[in-house]
Amino acid sequence: RPPINTELFKPRDKALARKILGLPINKRIIGYVGDIDEKRGFNIVAKLATTLNDDTKLLITSVNIDYISKNTVKNFTRAIRKGTVLFIPRKISIWHVYNAIDALLLPMYDDYSTEPPVTLLEALSSGTPVIGGLSPSMYDYRGLYLAVNVYEWHEIPSLINDSVLLSEYGEKAREYMVRNHSYNIIAEELRKFLPWTAT
Repeated sequence: RPPINTELFKPRDKALARKILGLPINKRIIGYVGDIDEKRGFNIVAKLATTLNDDTKLLITSVNIDYISKNTVKNFTRAIRKGTVLFIPRKISIWHVYNAIDALLLPMYDDYSTEPPVTLLEALSSGTPVIGGLSPSMYDYRGLYLAVNVYEWHEIPSLINDSVLLSEYGEKAREYMVRNHSYNIIAEELRKFLPWTAT
């Protein structure tokens, strides 16, 4: 269990976070954080973005483009023209993004090089609901995020409008992360296995 700074990644005021980032206050905003890469499910994110209406926006925060197919580029271009995509191109404090969005999309299905994905841990610790795929790299966190089958991604719009469900997942995730992943908890567990000598 990797440690995470649960005091840095914690729930904060959503309206204030949106103001800091220059985001619309009264829209539903779902986020995608991390490399633009189909291994992370960006193809699903791009396709979903083409189906969103004006009341819901997709916020992209990324510093790197890895692999995307021509079809994904086409979908993403359509979504940008439609006006459903927002970008944060400048360097920002990433915890503000987790505080500003209504849910994080992480539609990974295959194994990923980082296990678990740091993005997942940061969002869970921030109390941000995560809608994710069934990647083995996220297996240990099932039950803390809304796990969606690859064939069910058309149901995302209804999920992101279910404030009660998202709130329940966010609260459960935050409580779990503080109890199991905070620095103090991990340090205490490691102390049991390390030889300590009084000097």
